[in-house]
Amino acid sequence: MVQKKLKALGVPRSRCDGCGSSCSSFRVGPLLAEDKLAVQAVLPAVKAAFPDQLDRSPFAEEPWKGQTQLFLAKKDGFCVFHRAGTGCTIHATAGLEAKPLVCQLYPLQVIEAEDGLRLGNRSTCLADHGVWADGPPTDGAFLERILANPNVAMKREKPPAEDVAMHVANLSDVDTNTVLCFLAERPDRSDPPQIDAWLTERLTALLLEVHDVLESFPEDHLGPLHPRATIGKHFEDFRRWAATAPTAFPEVSEADRPYFRDALRRFLFLRETSLFPTVPWALICVVTAARWGAAWAAAQNKPFGRCFSVLLVAMESPRLQRAILEDGPPFA
Repeated sequence: MVQKKLKALGVPRSRCDGCGSSCSSFRVGPLLAEDKLAVQAVLPAVKAAFPDQLDRSPFAEEPWKGQTQLFLAKKDGFCVFHRAGTGCTIHATAGLEAKPLVCQLYPLQVIEAEDGLRLGNRSTCLADHGVWADGPPTDGAFLERILANPNVAMKREKPPAEDVAMHVANLSDVDTNTVLCFLAERPDRSDPPQIDAWLTERLTALLLEVHDVLESFPEDHLGPLHPRATIGKHFEDFRRWAATAPTAFPEVSEADRPYFRDALRRFLFLRETSLFPTVPWALICVVTAARWGAAWAAAQNKPFGRCFSVLLVAMESPRLQRAILEDGPPFA
């Protein structure tokens, strides 16, 4: 079998800060067959080291892209192997390589595209802005493991408008106004759509939707909005700030623009647009996250990258996407 090429936009970098967001915000899987065997092998040691840790099967079968796939089970919004103050109990007991490959991979993402395997950091990792700036290059031996396990790659078809969106993202001076002009079909970038009023209105709609989700759904179904999850805690801080009714959402600062450009390119390259109905829909949500994130970061002296990542994770929810765009885009 011919080995597929592994492509990246730059040097793949990886560093886990142990925030636990991937253990709480996302489903852990789908698991490879070897992942299940590895978990079963380490299970007795985990139970011996943490006898109160597991009171149920560590696996759960769930629907995934029209099929039933195996995931690590969740309890109270977290992976069953997550323990407050400890983190991953598999990691604590047997080390990094005993964990499922998908856990070792994060915050890197591998997708299968028509041009081969694409590798990059997810812009939804809370440490992404720091890894982008000075993270260590990913170990070559680990990259070989990825190539040897092509099933770890998520297959994502090429969406309409990807090429032109990538062309815009690759402009050396791209910013959120550039993206808005592209979406509004305005060739003159000096006259971008003014969207502060729209962002204020949509922020109110989003907060109402989030309140409804938190009040209506059991904890295991709250995903990243879970109040004890790492991203959920950050999002609660965002909600408190947003309740002060900000009305101005400026362009991303000059200092933070290089990170925004790189995150936008990786967002498109890794086809995270597949989590949205269309590429334009995805780009409007990216601009919204960037403008809200920039205002939130400036008001509370927080890193823009972390604020941006928190909001991008929230916007992966179809319900929150609809709260933002159900009345159409922010321009005629």
